[in-house]
Amino acid sequence: MRERRACSIVNFSSIGGFVGFAANSYYCAAKHAVEGMSKALDLEVKPLGINVTIIEPGSFQTGFMQVMRHNSPIEIADYVDTAGFYRTVPGIVKLPGDPVRRAKAIYGMVTSENPPLHLPLGKEGYDLSVQEYQYLLDNAEKLKDVSMSADFPEGEHPLEQL
Repeated sequence: MRERRACSIVNFSSIGGFVGFAANSYYCAAKHAVEGMSKALDLEVKPLGINVTIIEPGSFQTGFMQVMRHNSPIEIADYVDTAGFYRTVPGIVKLPGDPVRRAKAIYGMVTSENPPLHLPLGKEGYDLSVQEYQYLLDNAEKLKDVSMSADFPEGEHPLEQL
């Protein structure tokens, strides 16, 4: 790849790797790791002409939800309204995402002149990513004073005395 100076690395995450979902902490943790590794890798290989794209699909009709339905026989009342969600999902679920259209969208973006780092897919992926970006921006602004207060005051850094 370094020799060619023109290729793409495609890493599959999930919109859950960006926003997180109750009842999926282990899955979201793994997908968050894909996100972080991909962002760092992009910084390392972009100067070499290598593009990294993180695929962040929402819900697609792939059979994945049926796999997610394997529940523990133990039901904990405190989690009924959050992690207990999957206990209420029927055996067959109609999901909005078309896997064939997803594949075409991925191919189109990866082979484009400037592949994106993040590619949320489907209406759910798009909507949730926009909501998360807005939340992150609002939260950063709300906590700006607290964030800025953690630095040494101007001219008071201990290494300036050396």
